[in-house]
Amino acid sequence: MSNLNLDISERNNTIIITLSGSADMAQAGDLKSKLEKTPLTDKNVIIDMGSLEFIASMGLGGLIFIHQLCLQQKTSFKLVNPQGAVAKVLKTTQLDQLFDIYSSIDEALAEL
Repeated sequence: MSNLNLDISERNNTIIITLSGSADMAQAGDLKSKLEKTPLTDKNVIIDMGSLEFIASMGLGGLIFIHQLCLQQKTSFKLVNPQGAVAKVLKTTQLDQLFDIYSSIDEALAEL
């Protein structure tokens, strides 16, 4: 599995976090820490998972943390394009029922 990469950009009052590589147990804690430190005050959040190969439970905890933060702030939280093992983990944990999931960033932005 490849290293985890995290890229953060902003568009239209929305933080877009692009994840790529693998958030295995060795790196999931780092992912959770980075997500929790991202300045999200009064921002919508889109997480692009199209290039993420794997996510461990601690990484899922980071997603849940941001989702709860967005709920408290009355902002939106959306996932984009989870593939393969990542989509399977979201379905198995039923987080696909909790999170709004879209096929593209533009589609997610259009729903804000």
